[in-house]
Amino acid sequence: MDLEFVRNKIKELENEIAALRTQEELIIERMREEDEARKEVMFQQEALAFYLKRIFEGLAKSFYEAKSIYYPKEVIADLERNVGITMTEAAFHSAIRNYDKLLSGNQLLIELGVKLLSGCQGRPYWKEILVDYEKFLFMKKGASQ
Repeated sequence: MDLEFVRNKIKELENEIAALRTQEELIIERMREEDEARKEVMFQQEALAFYLKRIFEGLAKSFYEAKSIYYPKEVIADLERNVGITMTEAAFHSAIRNYDKLLSGNQLLIELGVKLLSGCQGRPYWKEILVDYEKFLFMKKGASQ
């Protein structure tokens, strides 16, 4: 073995290491992006569940305490039109009856069979729901400090 051969081999290995490091950085960046996307979906699910729980609680209290009448088909149609979600009337009634025992986040959406419609994030109330939930979390965080 001569010196030039060893230097060339070292250079090849250094180039291979550099390529592997670049590949590693790309993989880490992709993992970060996927993690951020997962966090955003989880946040949206939590916000939507928070919004629905408030609706169900408000309807239940007005029905049980003030004996107000609500029209489930209209409320469900409003949710579909303005939020971009759909659910069965049976799930809606169940949520009203059990509003104080509802789960939160993704579990609530699964329990009620809530389905997101195509383009839901562009519906009129979607951004407001997210902003309201951010405000709630901010106030909750401020209260706990």
